[in-house]
Amino acid sequence: MKRFTRTDAVAFLQGHGIKHPSHIDEIMSGFDLTRPLYEHLLQFDDELFQYVRNPSAGHLDAAAGNWFCLAGASRGGLAIIDGLAGRQLHTFKVVAPFAALEGTAAKVQKNWQYSIGGVGGATQLYVPARFIGHLQSAGAVLST
Repeated sequence: MKRFTRTDAVAFLQGHGIKHPSHIDEIMSGFDLTRPLYEHLLQFDDELFQYVRNPSAGHLDAAAGNWFCLAGASRGGLAIIDGLAGRQLHTFKVVAPFAALEGTAAKVQKNWQYSIGGVGGATQLYVPARFIGHLQSAGAVLST
């Protein structure tokens, strides 16, 4: 992993097709910027996890979102809540190498409209849209 400054992280996002400043700010606000950021190189067969909303769980693919976590991360640690539909933890396998932006989830006020909120503090990864196809759903995790 390569440690990033905030400037490096913005350049990483811009270099992977995220150009609009408000979109970059939105992504960066998901990270606790008092903690380190990294470029995380993912290799074939590595696993990432994602809490997927239940309505999406039945016909899941990696297009469920750009935010992923490592094994053991809690919803509160990722600053997400179940919302009315609930969430299930799913495993995704890396099928082609790529780089993601890794950092610590920021503390977020509860917002039921977007099903976010919590203390943060867990490691999370932002995967640019161009790399979502490098992940394949391996199904629901049996215990959360």
